[in-house]
Amino acid sequence: MLKWFVRILIAVGLMGGWAVAARCVHIIHSIDTITGQDRFGILPKARWMFDDTYLDVRGWTAADIGTHRDLVRHIARSGKADLLKHVAAKDFSGDLAAWLTETANSPSATQPGI
Repeated sequence: MLKWFVRILIAVGLMGGWAVAARCVHIIHSIDTITGQDRFGILPKARWMFDDTYLDVRGWTAADIGTHRDLVRHIARSGKADLLKHVAAKDFSGDLAAWLTETANSPSATQPGI
């Protein structure tokens, strides 16, 4: 009897831990622009919520920045702008975080200044 109680208690603790983790972090699935391989980034969330726990941004273009403004600003502020490097033009060499923030604030500016 005690064995089952301990197992149930451990299972509940693990499920609760996963629920807390899902509310605390974004897991961002991106692509490395140099090698073309998949890469992942973990970013603490700005607010405790279940929204956008797993994000696949590999297919994003500059036009998608406007639909995810708050998230893009949060990524840029957190120092993880390189996760969205594939969104900018291939020959872009400026400050990516500043460009992402500017584009999120005014979605019509989808082409980076070169």
